[in-house]
Amino acid sequence: MQTDVDALAGWVPCKLIIEGGLPLVQWLYVSDVSFTDPFYDETLGKCKSLAYNSSGYRSYSSLESMVEWANTLPEIIPSAFIFHISRCGSTLLSQLIGLDKQYITLSEVPLFDQILRLHYTLEGIDESYRKKLFKAALTFIGKNNSAEAQQVFIKTDCWHIFFYQLFREMYPSVPFVLLYRSPDEVLASHQKLRGIQAIPDLIQPQLFGFDRQEITHCNLDEYIVKVLEKTLIAFDKVKKSDANALLLDYKQGVLPMIKETGKYLDISWTEEHLLQMEERSKFHSKHPKQNFKEDVLQKNIPEQLQTVMVLYKELVQSSKV
Repeated sequence: MQTDVDALAGWVPCKLIIEGGLPLVQWLYVSDVSFTDPFYDETLGKCKSLAYNSSGYRSYSSLESMVEWANTLPEIIPSAFIFHISRCGSTLLSQLIGLDKQYITLSEVPLFDQILRLHYTLEGIDESYRKKLFKAALTFIGKNNSAEAQQVFIKTDCWHIFFYQLFREMYPSVPFVLLYRSPDEVLASHQKLRGIQAIPDLIQPQLFGFDRQEITHCNLDEYIVKVLEKTLIAFDKVKKSDANALLLDYKQGVLPMIKETGKYLDISWTEEHLLQMEERSKFHSKHPKQNFKEDVLQKNIPEQLQTVMVLYKELVQSSKV
C-alpha cells in the first residue's frame, strides 16, 4: 500500500490482524459509499465486492503507520457517543439521526472494539497506545465522505461503557448519551436471540469485573442478568459523576428519545428529518422492511431479576433529578 496519504482517499482501516506476533491493520476500499446500514460491518461487507477488494490481494500497514498518516489529517471530534445497555433502541436511534445526510452515524465499528480490547490479545499494549490507535482509526473512518456531512455520531458496543474513563479522557467535552431499558425486557429479547455479551467468554469476563469463580456455573439467563447488573451500576456511576451525560429510558419511546437528544445536543432536527424519523420508527431497527412488534413479557418478574430491577428503578429515579 502506498504511504502517500492522498493515496488513501476512499480507504478505511477495517480490522486488526496478528501475523507472527506482529499486529497489522487491514485496509478496505469503500470509495464514497455511505454507511447507512444498521451496523457498520454490514456496509463493510457490501464494499468487499468493489474492484480493489475482490482482486485477491489485501492491503495492510503497521499500527504505527496508521497513527502517523492520521496525524497529517484533521482530527475527527464526534458530536456524541451513544452508549447503551443492549436491546434498548440504540440501533434505531442512530439510524434515525443518519437519515439526514448532514449526519454520519457509525454503529458498532468492529475495529474500534478490537482496539479497545487489544490489551487482552497482546502484551505491552497500554492505555495511552490504545488511545492513539482509536483516534487514528476514527480520523479515517469518520472522514466526511459527502460534502453535506457535518457531524459524526458514534454508537458504541454495549460493553464499551466499561471503557468509560478512557473515552472521557480522549474526548473530555464530547456529550455521552446513555440508553437503557428495563432488565426484564432486555432478558426477554436475549432469550429469543443472544448477543455475544450474553454468552460467557465471548467477551473477556474481566472486562465486566467478573472473576472466573463467579460465572463458572451460570446458565445463560443468569449470566446476562449479571452483565446487566454490572452495566446498570456503571451507568449509575456515570450519571453521578459526569455532568455531560444524558440518560434515556427506552420506555419513553424512540421519538421522544430522539427529540430529547436533539435538545440536549443543541441540534434542531428539520421538519423533513422529523417526518423521516417518524416513518422509519414504525419498522424494525435491524430489519427495515419488517414492522416492529414488542416482545411478549412474563407477567411475574423472575426471582433472578429482582436485584437488577431495583438498580433499574433507582436509575430511573436518579435520571429525573
